[in-house]
Amino acid sequence: MTTAPAASQNTAASEQMSWISADNRGVVISVRVVPRASRNEVCGEVGGALKIRLRAPPVEGKANRMLIEFLGERIGIRRSRIALLAGEKGRGKRIRIESVTVETVSRALQTVSGQSSVVSHH
Repeated sequence: MTTAPAASQNTAASEQMSWISADNRGVVISVRVVPRASRNEVCGEVGGALKIRLRAPPVEGKANRMLIEFLGERIGIRRSRIALLAGEKGRGKRIRIESVTVETVSRALQTVSGQSSVVSHH
């Protein structure tokens, strides 16, 4: 039995990155946030989620707002296309990013040679 090349590539990508999946509106990612970090950065995959360190404290939604801003900057899209689906008060979060592909998001959020990928916020 043969499958289309695109289908096999999507399957291979999703097997390697369990933190990201496509849905009918775009992409859904699982994130593990570490608040009060020294800088904003993507740290790689941990336990099926993408670990992201943020400078913001986890109070009054500050870390959630910074996460959405950070993702928007990294992916190159407006914040209005990013929605928090689950995890408003916890470190584990599910985020929908509308009108993008798994490939676009994974490329934008991948770490460089196993090192953290940093975006500064002032």
